[in-house]
Amino acid sequence: MFKNNLLKILSEYDFTDSIIVEISTSKLLTELVLEIDYYWDLQEGKNEARMLLLKFENCKRIESRIPVVAIESLKSRENVDSYFTIVKTLQEEESTLSIFNGIGNDPFLRIEFGSVELSEQ
Repeated sequence: MFKNNLLKILSEYDFTDSIIVEISTSKLLTELVLEIDYYWDLQEGKNEARMLLLKFENCKRIESRIPVVAIESLKSRENVDSYFTIVKTLQEEESTLSIFNGIGNDPFLRIEFGSVELSEQ
């Protein structure tokens, strides 16, 4: 869908209230993939929400403030809404994205990346 243009991705897709249902990384932690249940499809009258993959490659830094209890709930797919609902996204620089979940003032994910790609699963 979109590649290497975070500004365009964020202008076309409002991730607010969408839920991150899976987080995966490559073995060397240079790639991060977020599987997102895209909430706004339901608000626009569609029967179901699309699952979107937001893939970050050549990551220089990945900061995570995810409590252990949240990681366990993600594995079991129980109560993920409270920890993994996106409240706000913020593009800090051309290749840095912060994702907030509303728990505390700091982002729960901050990714510095070389390239980004959004696709449907």
